[in-house]
Parts: sequence; structure tokens; C-alpha cells
Amino acid sequence: YAGAPKTGVVMNGSGVGVVAASNNPDFAEGDAVAAPTGWQSYSVQPPGALTKIPANHQPIDYLGPLGVNG
Repeated sequence: YAGAPKTGVVMNGSGVGVVAASNNPDFAEGDAVAAPTGWQSYSVQPPGALTKIPANHQPIDYLGPLGVNG
């Protein structure tokens, strides 16, 4: 349960994206990842929150209509 949305606070949610910049050797610029990004264009996440998506997988496969549980 994510709780009720509040004005001025990023809505909770999972997403997929591409690493734009990284100081971690495990994640390079351009890597596809899944993470608890929230509903926003850019997100800063600790490495432990990221799941690297292998190049032979489709990022959309890491999303589901029921969220991370579905």
C-alpha cells in the first residue's frame, strides 16, 4: 500500500529507465534498469534499489499491470 497522494510529493511507483549518469562501477551510462522511480522524469537511486535489465530482455517485461506484485 502506497498511501494517499499528497500535493508536492512524488507519487510512489516502480519504473524502468536508462542510467543517465553513475558513480558506481556496476551501473554504466546507458544501462537499462528497473527501480522504485516514482512518477517523475528523473530519479536518483542507491545501487541496491536498482535491478539491471539484461540487454537481451525487454524493459517492459519488468513492469506489470498490477505493479511489482503482478
